[in-house]
Amino acid sequence: EEEVLKLEEGERLIMGSDYVDAEVVSVESVPYLAAATSDEGKFITAEDPQKSDLLIKIHSKQSKTDPILKIGTQEIRIGRGFTFKTQTIEVNAIIEKVEFDG
Repeated sequence: EEEVLKLEEGERLIMGSDYVDAEVVSVESVPYLAAATSDEGKFITAEDPQKSDLLIKIHSKQSKTDPILKIGTQEIRIGRGFTFKTQTIEVNAIIEKVEFDG
């Protein structure tokens, strides 16, 4: 976690041994919410004090005419796994959100 939080804005992503048109915008650590069942049998979520989630926001340029969004060779789809790799870090991630600007 500590190494991921050291990522700087503008750091470029790598696919294989080449840079791709994507860069880090921000990195944030947030509480990890675990699913649990209350004593009454109701579904609840609770913070796990030993874990945290890392939210990594990246920016990539995509053509509006392309039918499939990609960064390098990886398809970008909400809920799908994504290998996040820079010169210093490689982690398996899950895409939670995709936003379009313009």
